[in-house]
Amino acid sequence: MEETKLELQKEREFGDVFNATFAFIQQEFKPLGKAILVFVVPIILIMSIALVFFQTSNMNMLRSYDPTNPSSVLQNLPGMFGGLFIYLVIVLIGQSVFAGVIYSYLKLYLQRKGDVKFEDIFVELRKCFLPIVGASILASVIIFVGLMFCILPGIYLAISLSMFIPILVIENNGFGNAFSRSFNITHKQWWWTFLIILVGGIMVWVVSFIFSIPSMIFGFTKMFHSIRNHQNPYEMMTTGYIVYTSIVSAVTQLLYIVPYLLIGFQYFNIVEIMERPSLTQKIEQLGTNE
Repeated sequence: MEETKLELQKEREFGDVFNATFAFIQQEFKPLGKAILVFVVPIILIMSIALVFFQTSNMNMLRSYDPTNPSSVLQNLPGMFGGLFIYLVIVLIGQSVFAGVIYSYLKLYLQRKGDVKFEDIFVELRKCFLPIVGASILASVIIFVGLMFCILPGIYLAISLSMFIPILVIENNGFGNAFSRSFNITHKQWWWTFLIILVGGIMVWVVSFIFSIPSMIFGFTKMFHSIRNHQNPYEMMTTGYIVYTSIVSAVTQLLYIVPYLLIGFQYFNIVEIMERPSLTQKIEQLGTNE
């Protein structure tokens, strides 16, 4: 019996967006998981290694801090900021690839009626990667400026630009058109989009928190022990501890598949409400059959 494919272009209520997201993950677990394993996981591993080196070098600097020579910290600042910059670049690349894989998959799923080929994902990802990087940088700068002036404008801009990358990939729209269209379509359901992203973010945070509990217990225990014995509290940051927290960070990065898909299904929901592309497609099919 042939499996019934999930319909993307469909009007959905708030809860239906979540149901569709998890149903899609379950239905496409193997092909989508393979794409994430090949394209995303290696970058996440590189990200984790970079985080280990960055945190280790910072902890070594703090352990060797000499209160009688405060200028020693200033001498290490260029290296610290350089390491942070490299790590952030890797994060940007990783998140751009992740978003590219998810939205390329949705685009191909829509075009091919669920028959997504692995090699086609690579072709789409190669086309959209640089635009996604540019969109991520532009959106981050705009949101950061909004947050600097006041938190509320930053939140408004973050939600309004949440469809920027999906539109860029799925509709193959130009950079400027995708930017303005993101504002136009989120305006239709701004509050529902905000709630979907908020709930999705809380879900990721809760799971991340659960994974972090062992490291938090270890960290607090070591810190109290160091304070009680008048030791440098940074001595608790052993290489093993840093490696463990980096692994937790890597695992939680994979959880972002949920927010990405939630935004994707909300995009299809809003477009269906505004433009009824599924109805137009059915009418065209009827005309062709006649």
